[in-house]
Amino acid sequence: MRLIYIVFGWITGILIAAAIPTLPAIFWLISITVTAFVTVLMWRHRYRLMWVVLLAFALGGYRMQLVPRPGTVAYFNDGLQAVQVEGLVVGEPRFRDNRTDMRVEAESLFNGQNTFRVTGLLLATVDGRFDIAYGDRVRLSGYLTTPARYDTFSYADYLARSSVFSVMQDARLEIVGHGEGASLLSAILTLKDTARLRIDAALPDPSAALLKGILLGDESGIDPQLRDDFSIAGASHVIAISGFNMVIVSGIVMQLMGQLTSRRWLAGTLGILVLVAYTIFVGANAAVVRAAIMSSLLIIAPLLRRKTYVPASLAFVILLMTVINPLTVWDIGFQLSAAAVLGLALFADPLQTRFDSLVGRIFPSNAATLLARTLRDPLIVTLAVQITTLPITILYFQQISLVMFIVNLLIVPVQTALLIVGGLALIIALAAPIIALPFFWICGLLLGWTIGIVRLFANWPGAALPLYVDPRLIVGYFFIVVGGALIVSAKPLWSVRLAAFLRRRIVLNTLIWGSLGAICLMVAVMISRPDGRFHLWMLDVGHSNAILMQTPSGAQILVDGGSQPSRLLTALGDRMPFYDREIELLVVSHPDGNDVGALPSVMRRYQVGAILTNGHPIVSEVQQEIVDLAEDVPVVPAIAGYTVSFADGVLIEVLHPSEPPQAGDLYNDDSLVLRLSYNELSLLLTNDISASGQGVLLERGQWPAAAVMIVPNHARIGAIADDFLEAVNPQLALMQIERANRWGDPDGGSLAQLEDIPLYSTDSFGPIHLISDGTTIWINQD
Repeated sequence: MRLIYIVFGWITGILIAAAIPTLPAIFWLISITVTAFVTVLMWRHRYRLMWVVLLAFALGGYRMQLVPRPGTVAYFNDGLQAVQVEGLVVGEPRFRDNRTDMRVEAESLFNGQNTFRVTGLLLATVDGRFDIAYGDRVRLSGYLTTPARYDTFSYADYLARSSVFSVMQDARLEIVGHGEGASLLSAILTLKDTARLRIDAALPDPSAALLKGILLGDESGIDPQLRDDFSIAGASHVIAISGFNMVIVSGIVMQLMGQLTSRRWLAGTLGILVLVAYTIFVGANAAVVRAAIMSSLLIIAPLLRRKTYVPASLAFVILLMTVINPLTVWDIGFQLSAAAVLGLALFADPLQTRFDSLVGRIFPSNAATLLARTLRDPLIVTLAVQITTLPITILYFQQISLVMFIVNLLIVPVQTALLIVGGLALIIALAAPIIALPFFWICGLLLGWTIGIVRLFANWPGAALPLYVDPRLIVGYFFIVVGGALIVSAKPLWSVRLAAFLRRRIVLNTLIWGSLGAICLMVAVMISRPDGRFHLWMLDVGHSNAILMQTPSGAQILVDGGSQPSRLLTALGDRMPFYDREIELLVVSHPDGNDVGALPSVMRRYQVGAILTNGHPIVSEVQQEIVDLAEDVPVVPAIAGYTVSFADGVLIEVLHPSEPPQAGDLYNDDSLVLRLSYNELSLLLTNDISASGQGVLLERGQWPAAAVMIVPNHARIGAIADDFLEAVNPQLALMQIERANRWGDPDGGSLAQLEDIPLYSTDSFGPIHLISDGTTIWINQD
C-alpha cells in the first residue's frame, strides 16, 4: 500500500499543477526542498510515510511544470493566410476512407514573404490516399489552426498528450524525400503494412477491419456505424488492443521461450523483448504501453520469486508512465485500461467466490463447477471490470449500455480463440499466404459471430440510454468503492486499528462522525452562500454565448448557453451552490441553436422561475422543446421598455427589439439586448446583435450607455457599428471567443475599434469572472 499512497500523492500533484497553472515552478521547487528536508529528519518517525507522500505531491507538481510547451510552429495558428510547412513524417500515417492523416515534425515555414525555422509537431489531413510512409520528408500547404474543443471531447487536449498543438486540414501535399526515419521502426512499420495487406487479401470487410483492430491496433478501417454498435452494446474493448490481448500474447510467448531454452532469465528477457516489439508494432498508445508494462511485471515477478500485488504493480506502472509524460493521466484509453486492471484485481475473486457459492446451492457439484468455470470470463470478469470502468464510460460518453452483460456473455468466450488463431494465421501469412487461408477463414467465422451479436443487440430499442452524472459524484464513487476495496484487500495496519476502535465505540463514533458530517455540511453551505456582491461569469462552452449572473442576494440569471449540454451543465455546477437547483431567470436571446441548443438540458436539471425571449416565432426544434419543457413556467416575449427588477436592487432593462420579430427575420437583427444596473454598475449584454440591429436600436431612441459592454457577435467582421460603440462608451469590454473557431473570429478590424478600451477575452484570459459591489469592478480568471 505504501507505493499506492506515494503514487496517489504524485498524481494529485500533477492534477493540482494542471488546475492552477499560475503556480510558478519556484513554488514546487521550494515545496520539494522543504518536504525532502523534513522527510530526511522524520525518516525514523512513525509519520515518515506522510512526508514521503507530500514529497511525491511536490515532485508531481514540478514534473507537470516541465511538460513540453507548444513549438514555434504553433505561433502561426489561426492566421488569415495559408502557409507552407516542410518537415518529417514522424509517426505511422493513418489512412481513412477518403483522407490521410500524418504527424509531421515541422522544420521550416514559409508565410508568403519570409521563411522561418520552426519546431513542433503538427497533424496534417490530406484528401485522398497517398503512398506515404514514416520517415518521408513532406511539404504541406494550407491553414494552421488550433485543435478544437467539443462538448464531451477536447481534441486539443487529446493531441497535446502527444505534443501536437497545430492542425492543418485539407492540406496540399508534396513528398520531397524518403527514408529519413529510424531504420528499426521503419522495418517494423513496413512489416505492419504487409500484415494489413495479408488480412485484407484473406477476409472481406467488416471482418478484415475488425481483425486489424484486434491484432494490429489499426481501427481506421472500421465502419463508423459498426464502431457505434460496439459502443452501444458495451463491447468497445473488443476492438482495441488491451491487457486481455497482452496477457494472451505474453502467455504464448513465455510458453514458446520455455520450449526454446531452459534458462528462465533468458526466456523472460526474450519474452519482454517480444512484448516491446509488439507494443511498437500496434502503435504504442498509452493503454497498450500500460498493458505491456503490466505483462512484463507478471513475467519478471516469478523470476524474482516475488508474489505480485496487482494494485501496487499498477501504481508502479502509472508512476513510470506519468514520469515520462504527465499528460497520460488525461488519456481516456489509459484511464479505462488502468481501471479495468484494478477492477479485475479487486473484485474478480470476491465475485467468483460468491458466484461459486450461489451456483453450488442451486446445481449439483459437477454442474456447478462446470458452470462457474464457463462463466468466469464472460460474466464474472465483465462484471468486475464494469465496476471500475463503467463510471468512466458514463463520464466521457454519457450513455450506459443495457445489453452489455448479455453481449459479453456471448462474445467474450470466442475472443481468446480469435486472438490465438488470428495471430497464428498472420504469422503464417507473412511467409506463406496460401497456407494461412484456412486459419483466416476460421477467424472469419468467429468475427462474424462477434459482429452479428453486437449488431443484433445494438439495434434493440433502448439498448443504450443517455446518462449524465456529475463528475464529482464519480470521484466520490471511486474514493468510496475502489478505495474501500483497496483497504479491504491490503488491510493496512491503520485500517485494522480504526476498525477495532470503531467496533469498540460504535455508538460514540456514530455520534462523532454524524456530528462531523453535519458540521462539514453546514460549513459547505455557509461558504457557498451569496457574498452580497454581483457576479458575472462568461462560461466556457465553446464559440457560443453563455453568461451566468448571480445577484447580491443569490438569484441566478442565465443568458443563453451554447450548444453543448455537458459543458454548460459542468460550468453551472462548478459555480452555483451545490444545494441551489433553481435558475430564477432564463434568457433566450434569439433562436440560434448554436447559442441556445443546450438550454433544454438545463431545464431538465434545474427549476426555472421565468423565461425571457425576444418573441421570435417558433421556427426550430430547440424553441419548441424549450416551450414544451416550460409547462407552467411563464415565457415572456419581451420588447424594448420591459424591465425585470430584483429585491436586492438589480435591474434589467430590455433595449431591443422594439417590436416582435417575424418568422423570416434574421436572428441576429432582433437579438435581445439587455442592460443590467446595480448601484453605479451598468452592464450591456449585446448577445449576437448585428450591426444592422444596432442601428435600429439607436433609431428607435434607445440609448445603450454602459460602463461594461459584452462585445457583440464575437467581434466578427463588421460586428460593431461605430455609432453604436460611441453611444455605449464602455470603460471595459468583455468578449467570448474560442481560439479554434471556424469563423476566424475575432476580426482584426473589429478589434481595432476597441483598441482604446481595456478588453478581456476568453481565448487569452480563460473563463472570465466579473465581481462588483456596485461601485468597484474586479476581474478574475475563473
